Amino acid sequence: MASEDEGTFTNTERFVQCVRPAVPALGESLPDWKIVQALAKALGAEWAYSSPADVMAEISEVAPTYKGVTYDKIADVPLQWPCLDAASEGTAVLHTDGFAGGRATFSALDKGTSPTNTDQEFAFVLLTGSAGNTTALVTVPSARWVQPV
Repeated sequence: MASEDEGTFTNTERFVQCVRPAVPALGESLPDWKIVQALAKALGAEWAYSSPADVMAEISEVAPTYKGVTYDKIADVPLQWPCLDAASEGTAVLHTDGFAGGRATFSALDKGTSPTNTDQEFAFVLLTGSAGNTTALVTVPSARWVQPV
């Protein structure tokens, strides 16, 4: 996120935070959310966001741990997910009643190559986050120019 950008981000401590521009955008530069939306449209998605608040509203609709997060709620004070409903002020400490599957486990990974490799057509690997003990990997086509919206 650049100093001229507006939107939200979640840090590694699970704080969902709202950021505002510190400086004006240069020239015809676009905020990150508009760039991602233009990329999605170029790839065939029908995204129609008009603000970072719209993006946060959709995240709250589709991600249960963000259900109670609104752009207005985090405008001045960040909160930690899970935030399961509108009344929630977030969850500072996880697993206070134990882990869902019993004890937490750590596993060593075998050294080797990634199951997702790149080539000329699929030149990038997108790390989409973790799911349980694994990180989801997706290969994406080589970058091409996307016209601003």
